[in-house]
Amino acid sequence: MNKTYRVVWNEHTNTWTVLQETAKARGKSGNRISKALALSVSLFGFYAASSTVAYAQPGIYMNDYQDTGCAASYDQVEKTGVYGLLGNMPPSTETYNNGQANKTHHSDFGIKTGFNPCSPTGNSAQNFDTQTNRTLFYGDATFGYAIDEKNAGSKHLTLGGRLDVNSGIIGVGNKGVNGVGATNSIRMGSGTSLDATNDADKAITIGVDSGATAKNATAIGHGTKAGGQNAFAAGLDTHADNENTVAIGTNANASGKTSTAVGQGAQSSHQSATAIGDGAKALNDYATALGVTANASEAGALAVGMTSAASAWNSAAIGSNASASGSTSLAAGYKASAGSSNSLAVGSSAKATATNASAYGHIATAKGISASAFGHGANAEKDHTVAVGSAAQATELGAIAIGNDAQATAIDALANGKNSRALGERATAVGNSARANNQDSVAVGNGAQASADYAFAAGTGSVAKAAGAVALGNDAKANHEGAVALGRASETAAAVGTSSATVNGISYSGFAGDAPDSTVSVGSDSLKRTVTNVAAGRINATSTDAINGSQLYLTQAAIGNVGTTIKNILGGNAALGTDGKLSMTNIGGTGKNTIHEAIQAANNSANAANAGFTIAADDDAVGITADNKTIKPSETLTIKGTGSLNAGKSFADDYNSDNIRTQVSGDGTVTIGLKRDLDVNSVTATDAAGNKTVTNAAGTTVTNAAGNSTSVGANGVVITPPAGSGKNAVALTGNGLNNGNNTITGVKNGVAPTDAVNVSQLDAVKTMAKAAKTEVTSSDNSISITPSTNAATGATVYDLAVKTDGTTITKVADGSLKANTTALTPAANGSIVAPAAADAGKLATAGDIANAINQAGFNLTTTASTGSVSGSSVSRVNAGKTVTIDAGKNIRVTQNGNTVSIATQDNASFDSVTTGNTKIDNNGLTINGGPSVTQAGIDAAGNKITNVAAGTDPTDAVNVSQLNARLGATGQVAAAKLQQLEDKIDKNQDRANAGIAGAIAQGTIPQVTRPSAFGLGVGTGYYGGQSALAVGASAMTDGGNWIFKGNVSVNSKGRVGAGAGALFQW
Repeated sequence: MNKTYRVVWNEHTNTWTVLQETAKARGKSGNRISKALALSVSLFGFYAASSTVAYAQPGIYMNDYQDTGCAASYDQVEKTGVYGLLGNMPPSTETYNNGQANKTHHSDFGIKTGFNPCSPTGNSAQNFDTQTNRTLFYGDATFGYAIDEKNAGSKHLTLGGRLDVNSGIIGVGNKGVNGVGATNSIRMGSGTSLDATNDADKAITIGVDSGATAKNATAIGHGTKAGGQNAFAAGLDTHADNENTVAIGTNANASGKTSTAVGQGAQSSHQSATAIGDGAKALNDYATALGVTANASEAGALAVGMTSAASAWNSAAIGSNASASGSTSLAAGYKASAGSSNSLAVGSSAKATATNASAYGHIATAKGISASAFGHGANAEKDHTVAVGSAAQATELGAIAIGNDAQATAIDALANGKNSRALGERATAVGNSARANNQDSVAVGNGAQASADYAFAAGTGSVAKAAGAVALGNDAKANHEGAVALGRASETAAAVGTSSATVNGISYSGFAGDAPDSTVSVGSDSLKRTVTNVAAGRINATSTDAINGSQLYLTQAAIGNVGTTIKNILGGNAALGTDGKLSMTNIGGTGKNTIHEAIQAANNSANAANAGFTIAADDDAVGITADNKTIKPSETLTIKGTGSLNAGKSFADDYNSDNIRTQVSGDGTVTIGLKRDLDVNSVTATDAAGNKTVTNAAGTTVTNAAGNSTSVGANGVVITPPAGSGKNAVALTGNGLNNGNNTITGVKNGVAPTDAVNVSQLDAVKTMAKAAKTEVTSSDNSISITPSTNAATGATVYDLAVKTDGTTITKVADGSLKANTTALTPAANGSIVAPAAADAGKLATAGDIANAINQAGFNLTTTASTGSVSGSSVSRVNAGKTVTIDAGKNIRVTQNGNTVSIATQDNASFDSVTTGNTKIDNNGLTINGGPSVTQAGIDAAGNKITNVAAGTDPTDAVNVSQLNARLGATGQVAAAKLQQLEDKIDKNQDRANAGIAGAIAQGTIPQVTRPSAFGLGVGTGYYGGQSALAVGASAMTDGGNWIFKGNVSVNSKGRVGAGAGALFQW
């Protein structure tokens, strides 16, 4: 034995460590670690897996294999040092470097006599293949032992300045057999992990039933498999089945060549596919899925975000629940959807569902081919539509809507401006709230409106309401078809055709363009404008050009010359006014003011004598035909009649037998009259409705169109109904009325004895007759009744006789009746003295009765039982006197006829009121021994307050139901918040576990151990259901004083961690 050892404190691992005696160490408070300490960290990192104490029962053996001696440590209290053992010496020669008494090492170490505890050969106490409770260190097999599987130096450890595993193979578990020919492989675990199938070169298998079956493959975790060259699998039941694949996480599966699956249940099934996140799936070549349950199912597809899905060639879905299902489509944002080839949807819930469609913004929608929607809620509905702005709508082929709430709802319509509307085909609306409602209409300007086909409105507030109308200018209005309104506030009117005109009595006609299609307005009824810079218009019979002022001036100048010439020709007092009118009076001395009148007056004077007169007569109804006749002054008019005046008689009093009479006076007056009493055979009158009246000697008959006739003659009146009516004629003659068995209706109640009566009167008589039976009785038998029948009339006669009782009425001798009376006497107390028994049944006179009533009465007084009385006395109340009831304080007296009600006032005022134990005063309400309501507040005296209505105002009291409801709601909110908190804690826990797994992965990467070396390492970690993969690099300077190290890890939650450090040692 040529090396010594000592135990030092390793503050890096918090363990006591066995080192060479020449190694340096630092105390617990130091910060530096020696080279040997770094070596021990590596050594015990492999064997003790960072445990705080290296347990070895019953001890630790260390042998450099140069002799049979070794060093041993024992952990019992009485032996705390390091022992030096000579394996080929008897037990008594055993020495202890701490001076303890010699002990038999066989009893201390449980080794049988004859066996060397320092040798790796022998029974199970030393056999390295079966050690479970000891730690054995053996050197190279150079001291008399054969090199074989039991003691070959290539399978043991050599302690020195470094730890060497010469073969590159470490086997830990219940099987220590390494495969033949395997180099640089590591197998750690149990079950199938140490089987010979895991013997590939440079393969690493760590876990239970794990397997790394290909060159450079790494499988870490329970049931984890790495079946492809350079494959890496870490986690629970994780598979990396193809070359250059990486699978990290529970049930992760990377089966495509060079694919990567990171996360619980992640899958990458095709070449170069990448799936990162729990449940992520990359199911085609070069597909990438990043996020929980992300799914990239076609070649080149990219899905990033929870539940994102990219299901078409080279499609991309980025965001939670995003979906890209068209080739080369892109969906970016929460629930964004790109559903066709080359479609693009960017924004939360944005949707692009047709080829080449684009949707940008929250809930933006592009449904048509090559449609584009930009902005919150924008909608491009049909092919080639464009919607730009919040809630912009382009819903028909080729429509364009630009601006918040802009709408283009017809083919090729354009709406540009906030709240603009283009509703007709090819309509254009530009400006805030502009409206183009019809086909090919145009509205330009804020609030402009074009509401008819081909209408055009330009200007703020301009309106074109009729087909082809044009309104140019702010607030211009073109309300008529084809009309044009030019300028601010201009308004059109209906076009009026002008074919002729009359000016000062002169008519003009034959105008060209007398049937206008529409009109142009440059103003309105209240707003006029000039039209300037008008070129001279053509002047001919067919010209419709506008005439400018210079042309009109020349025309008016010529008209002025004509007027002057006419004035001169007229002569006299003819005058030409400034308004162009000619005036002249008393032309030619005729007294006339017009030429026509003057000439006419002259002609009338010459022709008056020869004019004559015309006489005319009208047709009549008796066959006379009228004829007009002009009578000249030289001619004679003769009027003939059938009669003439008698000699000496005047026209007024002469009567002859003829119906017509005439008279000619000396002055030529002709008088024609009718006889006062005409003599005719009959007269018939018929109107347009067919009603006819005939009057002749027999009488007058009136017949209406319905056939009813009434004849009035000398014998009376006959009314005849139409034939077939089922009614009879009615005749009123001197013999009376024959009503033809018809009903007479509308008869007024008869009054006079000879009046007719109607049915109502007759019914009354019947009722009276029923009640006509009369009975006479005497219920008290004070009168005797003797009935008899009048023989002449049959009426019943009643004989009445009064009975006398001797007390109230007495019959005297003469047969008369006498009343027996008694007096009524009032008493002092207001009552009436009762009559004697003998007088009790007698009558009293009216005077006695009146006096008794007036003297009788009652006494009125007041007393106090529990209250108080003021001014009490006894007062007589006689008949006819008035008792006045006065309403004192807080008393209300109500009289309703003979009923008097006495009650307290509704609003009574008391200093205090006490009822039982309850008292109400100015301080409030107090119940003795109970609650109180005073100015100081409400004292419930420990009692419940019940029947409390639900409070509504901030200062209202609440009842228990409200409180329970609020507590329930608060509990629900608290539960929801608690659930949210638990969810967040769970998520944070998963993230924290993933972070810890990342730290573990970085911590497992070894570092370089020799100067000038540079190394790359890989590590994996698993903690709390989460896993991580780390890659690290380290380097040591040429002098060995500085060590530099850096690591990068990615965990199953997609988080990346990095760390770097440097160590200076001396």
